[in-house]
Amino acid sequence: KWFFSKNLKYIFLLQITSFDEHGISNTFKFGVIYQKFGQVTEESIFGNRSHSPAMEEFLQLLGQHVRLSEHTGYRGGLDTRHGQTGTHALYEKYQGNEIMFHVSTLLPFVESDDQQLQRKCHIGNDIVSIVFQEVNTPFTPDMIASHFLHAYIVVQPIDPCTSITRYRGKIRSSR
Repeated sequence: KWFFSKNLKYIFLLQITSFDEHGISNTFKFGVIYQKFGQVTEESIFGNRSHSPAMEEFLQLLGQHVRLSEHTGYRGGLDTRHGQTGTHALYEKYQGNEIMFHVSTLLPFVESDDQQLQRKCHIGNDIVSIVFQEVNTPFTPDMIASHFLHAYIVVQPIDPCTSITRYRGKIRSSR
């Protein structure tokens, strides 16, 4: 387990980019999954239509919300022309690296799709995903079926939405 606070944003970004190094590439993409208490199936986790204020605070720590139709940086496979992958995403430029976060609750929710394949398509093709939990709940890598996802960073806030917010994290591997 490890902890980090708002002041350690850049250390965290440096750590997660080292998980997904592409050699000489300076572009990275990571999944961000919102897992509510008691959600232990892929369908329930990808079925979250929105996220909490605590997760929003965490997202603001990671990057900047961008309107996809106006975004000119690295897209991470998201559609910036027709809105098929949502209207907003989370993006950060850090030390010459561009990072696109595939946030499950920012990707489109399709009422008729129990599996939420649009969300799973993007997050399931990332190598690393951050799982945000407000409350401790079981998470194992086999909850998300993917041939590409190998590492999960499970993050829980401590004293969220306060001036002393900090985070507890665990790393889970599918290998």
